[in-house]
Amino acid sequence: MEEVNPMPSLTIVLEKKIPNVDIYVNGDFLSKHSKELENLAKKSGVATLISFFSTSPEEIAYFMEKDVESLKGNPKYSEKWFGAADGLRTVQALLGNLLGFKGDRDKVEAELQEFVRVLELAQSNDIRWHLAVDW
Repeated sequence: MEEVNPMPSLTIVLEKKIPNVDIYVNGDFLSKHSKELENLAKKSGVATLISFFSTSPEEIAYFMEKDVESLKGNPKYSEKWFGAADGLRTVQALLGNLLGFKGDRDKVEAELQEFVRVLELAQSNDIRWHLAVDW
């Protein structure tokens, strides 16, 4: 039987936890339509979602099959964090321009609303974030 590769999901990682708050977001359809959303962001004059991507040196070391200590201290491999307001600007612009979106529009809109919820929480708690890809 052939193994099916699951669809990657775009998720939000916060720099620090917010006590008693679930920040899980389902970004399966954002991932599936990432190219269309990237084009929409560019047309809207905002940063693309993927421009907020970052990961930890530990994760990079794992995928590169390297010792994490060899990557630490190198700015190229450092985890990057972004202000929640910047992410909100992108997500709200995407939400405001979904009218002509083809395909899973309702699902994409629902996932963008989940991003708004978490990014507003991050902003109100003065916590930075970055986008991650969950396989």
